[in-house]
Amino acid sequence: MRSKKVKRDKNYVSKVNKEESKVKTKTPNVKTKNEPNVKNKVKENEAKVTPSVKNKVKENEPKVKENEAKVTPSIKNKVKENEPKVKNKVKENEAKVKENEPNVKNKVKENEAKVTPNVKNKDKEVKKSPDLLNKHGYNITNRSVDRQQSLGKLVILYGVSDLIKKIDSISVQNPNLMNKYNDDKRWIKNNFKSKRSIKKS
Repeated sequence: MRSKKVKRDKNYVSKVNKEESKVKTKTPNVKTKNEPNVKNKVKENEAKVTPSVKNKVKENEPKVKENEAKVTPSIKNKVKENEPKVKNKVKENEAKVKENEPNVKNKVKENEAKVTPNVKNKDKEVKKSPDLLNKHGYNITNRSVDRQQSLGKLVILYGVSDLIKKIDSISVQNPNLMNKYNDDKRWIKNNFKSKRSIKKS
């Protein structure tokens, strides 16, 4: 029994090998048959296409040269024609700028003349307002002890309510120092009760 099975298996393997060999022998034949035909067709198409393209290029070359010959001088002529116009416009603009220079300078001077006195007047106003209290040594930049000594003198001159009003008017002009002004007003209220002034200025 075993010998029969082995023979059968050998026969089957031999059949499979024969079929594979047949397939291998068939496929290269197909390639070799079609390859020369394809190459010949490609060469024929190249032979047809290349001369026609070359002929068209040769036919169009003189036309291209004619167009170049027409275009380039026309552009050059237009550039030459426009050069003097451009130069004249540049010169005209330069002349206008030179004409306007004195006007611009005069306007600048006029604006400066308008602005500077206003600024100077504002500076004077700012300086004048604290002079009411500076006469008696009050200056917000001094130490608190020095300010309190001068405030004691000012209370006698202006009274509590008027002195606080004057400090309020100064503090509005110097908002950055508002804390110091508030401290001085608080010190006045704590140390002097509604004291009337001896003489008002």
